[in-house]
This record gives sequence, C-alpha cells and structure tokens, in this order.
Amino acid sequence: MRNVEEVFAKRPVFKVRLKGAPPPHGWAIRYKSGAEEKPDITPGDLLSQWSVDSEGVTFNFSPDPADMVLFDKEADAVKVVGWLRNNAEVETEALKVG
Repeated sequence: MRNVEEVFAKRPVFKVRLKGAPPPHGWAIRYKSGAEEKPDITPGDLLSQWSVDSEGVTFNFSPDPADMVLFDKEADAVKVVGWLRNNAEVETEALKVG
C-alpha cells in the first residue's frame, strides 16, 4: 500500500445483532490485493470503514459481512474503488449486495 498510515480507533465501535432485520442492499467494496503486508486483510474481505475528514481518508476491511460499508449508488462505489487504486495502490472491486 502506498501513502497509508496505520492508525488505531479513537472511539469505540458498537454493534447490535438483531434477528429479523432487513437484509442489506446496495454496493459493497471487496478487497483483491495491495495490502499483502497486513496479514489480517485477505482477498475477499469487505470494506468495513470508509470515512473522510480534514485529516484524510480512513478505511479498513473485514471478513465479516455484517461490518461492510454499503453505498447507495454504483457510481459512488466505483469512485471509492478508483480512489483506493490511485491513492493507496489497493485493488478492490464494487459488487452488488441484495
């Protein structure tokens, strides 16, 4: 990965597992390659964090589909795929969920 700095969460993350919740739908991002030096990121993992603030972009991948970030529009997911390729040298692909 290029231009990537590992940071640790500043705030806790919370999750509520609900049975009977509607299934997710939208566009997800699947990791393909580029982060081989990080053994906890493997091909097939899904984008689980994507946030943009004044300091830059924070992103992460997870094998748990419950953690995936979903985009409403294919065009938005495709922009993220391009941004990751161009700025972090991370290869991903957009995929339809639901």
